[in-house]
Formats: sequence, C-alpha cells, structure tokens
Amino acid sequence: MTVTWGPDRGVRRTTLALAAAGPALIAPGLIVGSWWLIGAGVWAVIVAIVIELVYRP
Repeated sequence: MTVTWGPDRGVRRTTLALAAAGPALIAPGLIVGSWWLIGAGVWAVIVAIVIELVYRP
C-alpha cells in the first residue's frame, strides 16, 4: 500500500479545484458574454494543466 503524503495531497487538491473552477467560470461567461469570466476560467484550466505537468511526485 502506498502512503499519500500531505504536500502531494495538497497539490492534487489544488489541481482538481482549479480544473473544476475552469468550466464553472467559462459556462456562465459564455451565457452572459463576459470575457473576463471566460478568460479567468481558461487561465484556471491552464494553471491546473501546468501544475499537473510540472509537479510529479
């Protein structure tokens, strides 16, 4: 059985939160037509992908 350490779990939680926040911001942004919501959602997804690619425990 593998042990999940605290920092790894925190990074995973952050990645999942950012990945979930992306579509949660993009969808209302598309409905309302608000570019800053769309942009914030896209950047949240980009940051989640970069964290996932760079941080490999």
